[in-house]
Amino acid sequence: KRPRLAAGSLEVTVLGGAGRIGLPLALALASRGHRVTAVDEEGAELAAARRWALPFLEESGEELMRRCATECPDRVRFTSELAACRGSDVVVVTAGVPVDEHLNPDFAVLGAQVESLRPFLQEGQTIVLRSAVSPGTSTRVLTMLRGLGVSLAFCGERLAEGTRSREIFEVPQIVSGSDARAVRRARELFAPLGIELVELDLLEAEVAQLFLNAWRYVAFGTANQFYHIATSKGLDFGRIRAAISHRYRRAA
Repeated sequence: KRPRLAAGSLEVTVLGGAGRIGLPLALALASRGHRVTAVDEEGAELAAARRWALPFLEESGEELMRRCATECPDRVRFTSELAACRGSDVVVVTAGVPVDEHLNPDFAVLGAQVESLRPFLQEGQTIVLRSAVSPGTSTRVLTMLRGLGVSLAFCGERLAEGTRSREIFEVPQIVSGSDARAVRRARELFAPLGIELVELDLLEAEVAQLFLNAWRYVAFGTANQFYHIATSKGLDFGRIRAAISHRYRRAA
């Protein structure tokens, strides 16, 4: 029998819990007092996680994994069984909504995962969507779950690839929910990480995530274009960048 949880801690299930988004989240939450079940498909990543081995390169990831293995192994469990979400206060879904070859939102993967969850969900639980989705997805998922008595929160991840295990304890978290219970659960989920929580409405939070992603892509693309312009003229881009950003915050 698993030990009783401390006051204020939650039973959490993370779907995709051995992946690049789910595993750092699962470990971080467990390290701060929640009891986490990481659910993923049988494969190399889940097998590695069960051995307390990080299945991908991640700054501070091995340290976080080692800390959980030595300090709180009873608060992390790895499985391939979806039924593990029974009894959880919060079920985190890491699947998002990509676009297809015509740049239209493809709801198939997320929709299939939500549908597969239905038999195991219970009244009072909160579903947390973690990855970028098209506007209105949270409402669509909530409609799929109508009649089950569950709430839904959208708490998008905006951590950089390869540094999630560090940034998850640093970057403010935007939280949103379908009702007061969902918002409260989202706050209880992330508050132990010691980060600032910023509340938005569901649709606002979905759009904010897309705005941020688009802004990053524009910034990356612009920097690459500037580099190509400079090198095509035989110029040293690094030297130019250093000069224009020197003690000039608007160019940093």
